[in-house]
Amino acid sequence: MLRILILWSATALLCSGASLDRRGPQFGGGGGHVGGSGGISGCPSIWTQIASDLRSDFAGCNDLARSSIRFAFHDAAGYSVKNPTYAPASGGADGSLLLNDEEISRPANNPLKQNYRDKYLLGKYNQYKSNGISAADLVQFAGSIGTRSCRGGPIVRTVVGRNDTTTAAPAGLLPNAFGPGSDAETLLALWADKGISPRELAALMGAHSTSRSFAEETNGIPAGGPQDSTPGVWDVTYYREAQASSNPPGVYRFNSDVNLANASATGPSFTQFRRNQGLWANEFSAAMAKLSVAGIPATVMANRQGYDVVVDVDAEGDLGHTDLNDDLEFHNSTFENQNARGGNKIQPDQANTSFLNPSSNAPSSSKRYLWSIAFYQQFFDVDTSQILHRCQAALFPKQNFLDVLEGNPDLYGPFWIATTVVVILFLTGTISQYLAEKGKGHFAYDFRLLSGAAGLIYGYTAVIPLGLWATLKWFGSESANLLECWALYGYANLIWIPVALVSWSPLTALNFAFVGVGFALSAVFLFRNLYPVVSATDAKTSKILLIVVIALHAGLAIAIKILFFAHGSPVSKAGDKPKPADGDEQAKMLFGM
Repeated sequence: MLRILILWSATALLCSGASLDRRGPQFGGGGGHVGGSGGISGCPSIWTQIASDLRSDFAGCNDLARSSIRFAFHDAAGYSVKNPTYAPASGGADGSLLLNDEEISRPANNPLKQNYRDKYLLGKYNQYKSNGISAADLVQFAGSIGTRSCRGGPIVRTVVGRNDTTTAAPAGLLPNAFGPGSDAETLLALWADKGISPRELAALMGAHSTSRSFAEETNGIPAGGPQDSTPGVWDVTYYREAQASSNPPGVYRFNSDVNLANASATGPSFTQFRRNQGLWANEFSAAMAKLSVAGIPATVMANRQGYDVVVDVDAEGDLGHTDLNDDLEFHNSTFENQNARGGNKIQPDQANTSFLNPSSNAPSSSKRYLWSIAFYQQFFDVDTSQILHRCQAALFPKQNFLDVLEGNPDLYGPFWIATTVVVILFLTGTISQYLAEKGKGHFAYDFRLLSGAAGLIYGYTAVIPLGLWATLKWFGSESANLLECWALYGYANLIWIPVALVSWSPLTALNFAFVGVGFALSAVFLFRNLYPVVSATDAKTSKILLIVVIALHAGLAIAIKILFFAHGSPVSKAGDKPKPADGDEQAKMLFGM
């Protein structure tokens, strides 16, 4: 789905129109010599390859993705108005964290050295630097891709064209999570010196929604300890748990986060964000875009001539399912004009979310329209291996199923699973009734039973997720879109196929046992995967929603047992029994007890 407006893109790049050399792209004058699609020169098409490369390595919001976000923060946060002025960014977004061994070896950065810089990013930089890619650009671009690799990750506008330095940023400019300097007053002053307001700081802290700590063992946090209960999801659970009166089980909060969550300057923003994920996502995007150019002189930014490079994202909302070779376009930059109008900040009322795409702010597409076949085809664009993998993950869950979907939920699997369940319920229900009659009379089908199965399964699979999604929207949560809810419930139906195949026994107790097992397994599957989603609401609402979800699912299980395996289906009435043929007694296999 091609989106020309830059705020609708997944990773929007602003490429300098400058000449590109081994030192990296230069800000300011001159026309570039590297061409791109759309006929505008100045931005290297190598960014297409880099985006695809990083997206593949960051899939599923893994530790590399998390580290990329933190690394981008730490490189830019070396800036302060109190720093001596030196090129290119006075300690800010200049790539020094990647290029300087002393800076990356500092205690606050050392875990990133071991787990990300040396292990991964330095190799990527060496791979691509001959193409004119600067270390500073790669650091921030990787952070944007890392953000989008986490489910629910917002759009971050990324500028390309920074200069590098091997000079280490001044020490002592990163915030402390514990001990001296972790109080709200100190943190607010520290970030104010970086040009970040209390509201922007509150928005930026939401990145801890997906973080795991690897540098605070001395403060009681085990390596990999998460800062909220849903570290694989970019959601507002972090804000709710940061304001909780005590640590939630399995969550290791930073003192700095708790202090900011309850401070008068930032606490109200924490409260607002916990209630409205769309608002937070947009404000985080604007704040992160601002931080990503920290220290770069405003005159440099304002006087250069550049291009907007729109990296497209399809309706699925994930770079992993985008044809980046086709969907990278260059446009004349509007960065300066937008800054003059305050356009760099996405307004809250622009956070209107497509009902099929939680991360897109575009209601329509220049590629696909509601009335076109292509619009619906995208929801069935999966191959056999993906379907089998998702079926296996539904039956034998090892991770959150929405992470298995990797931002590309489909309707192909849910539709055929539901259809298979309908047909098998019809056939095995008929067999069950026939065996209960001990073979008396002719074996006959009553297609009213088929209609009942279709109404029950299709209705449940379509309506309940729709209601859940609408309820979450009502409470300000956008941690799952409608398509993801449909996919989750659709694959949850998979367990009913083997259950229906074995529940035709005339032994009522055995049928109850089979249906009970099906209910238990599918209910656990739904609970496990919906808990992070509904937890984006407040604690009381999330509990009520989970209870309602399980109760409705229990209703489905009871309906399946009574309608199809109780040897007297209420789907058909006694008056609908088929008439006897050739003097034989009336068939009872679908109705009699």
